[in-house]
Amino acid sequence: MFATSKALNPKDHSQLTLAETSDYSFAADRMFIPIVLSEIADVAREYPLVFISDQPMPVALTGVEKGLNAYVAEDGSWRAHYIPGSIQSYPFTLGAMPDKPAEFAIVFDPEAEQLASPAGAPLFDSQNKPMANLRKRMDLLTKMKKAEPVTRQMVKELRESGLLVDRAIRINRPDGEDSQITGIQVIDETKFNALSGEEFLALRDKGLLPLIYSHLLSMANLRQGVIAGKYPDLAARPEPQADPVKPMKADDDFDLSLFASDDGDFDIFH
Repeated sequence: MFATSKALNPKDHSQLTLAETSDYSFAADRMFIPIVLSEIADVAREYPLVFISDQPMPVALTGVEKGLNAYVAEDGSWRAHYIPGSIQSYPFTLGAMPDKPAEFAIVFDPEAEQLASPAGAPLFDSQNKPMANLRKRMDLLTKMKKAEPVTRQMVKELRESGLLVDRAIRINRPDGEDSQITGIQVIDETKFNALSGEEFLALRDKGLLPLIYSHLLSMANLRQGVIAGKYPDLAARPEPQADPVKPMKADDDFDLSLFASDDGDFDIFH
């Protein structure tokens, strides 16, 4: 939800306009963007797909330094082909109606610059019906809302399987002012690979395998994607192991990244 929000209705907002823009500066400080099942494949190609210990949805990790979204360029453009649905739908989202918890209203950010531009197009026609620009976002929000329950259930079952483990991302700076992001969870690949055939089939029958494999593959985006591009030294950093094809040790929980440290966390040298 936005810092401030209003429920959209044609009676009060018939004169409201929306300007389409490629400026995503409004998301410049967002590091974790919740996604739904229908987005997983698109997100995994360009973002690290991780889990947050106290959140029910998987998230696209868009930054490794607090308040810095690596996917928003200085000019406000987005540094990826796929833009998560919650970003696409801005400045609108769905909010539960206080008197009808099972129903949702379209809510908007009254501070959004897109709604204050003189070049904007009307949201409603003369009959107070949604125009194409608003219908497009309404359709996207409805699709995402319908996908939320199954996505939440998948994450719940994944947690109950015991495959998720806590990890941290550490930022190691030359000046010694190191910092870290905690609360991130990833699949324990060693434990996943050790599942019995029966346990593996149980995950398959629950439909969890696409989420699991998408997550594991997506972690390569930490070292060769947009986030890595924010840290030039990262891409050039040599593999810390002497043997580049050294097999995974039994106590290595996760090792898809060139900068996964011995304790399984992720070290970024900046």
